[in-house]
Amino acid sequence: MTESEIRDRIVERLSIQKESQDTVFFREMFISNFARRADLVAVNAKLAAFEIKSARDSLERLPGQLSVYANHFEQVTVVVATKHLLQVMGRLPRRVGLWEATASGDLNEHRSARSRRVIKSNLLTFLPVDELRQLLRRHDQCSTGDRGSLICHANKLDHETIRIYVLEFMRRRTARLESKRKTNPLQVHGQERVTQSMESNLQRFLLQAQTTGSTTATPRRLS
Repeated sequence: MTESEIRDRIVERLSIQKESQDTVFFREMFISNFARRADLVAVNAKLAAFEIKSARDSLERLPGQLSVYANHFEQVTVVVATKHLLQVMGRLPRRVGLWEATASGDLNEHRSARSRRVIKSNLLTFLPVDELRQLLRRHDQCSTGDRGSLICHANKLDHETIRIYVLEFMRRRTARLESKRKTNPLQVHGQERVTQSMESNLQRFLLQAQTTGSTTATPRRLS
């Protein structure tokens, strides 16, 4: 199966589970200031990330990916093609779940993910500036200043307050975008195209840096 096919199978499997009926899924979500991109994020009563390694994929970046995911998600699961199973099985941290995606399209769970507490500052990275302000206003805290100031104020709130708000925001994130699309489709479409272009350029930049260890500056002609 391809990465896309495996992702669809994961969504199908989770969607039919009773405890996951209200789950919201996000495909390819950037996290940690665009440092990494989770293949699939599932949000219900917890934040869960799935990293997919199809038969065509390399495992070279997996340790770095899992390190970042572990700091931002309460549960992390790796889903690998059968060819990677033995190699991955002995390398994963104990809290990381492991599923096998077979060539026939089945998903076999070899180990369940263990939940882990995510620190407040990392939870807050999921919130855009307007949501940070809304969170602070809801709890009668100062809601002015730049993003850094807002995060400093929000860090004074207790962990569960922040966690619940982040889960609430993530569940309505898709609906919020859909509402904007209906009220101003041209603006939203334009924003999406700009975002996609920026993300594409960033990915090329990061890939070049990872491959060569450096980037080449482009000379500018001065007038």
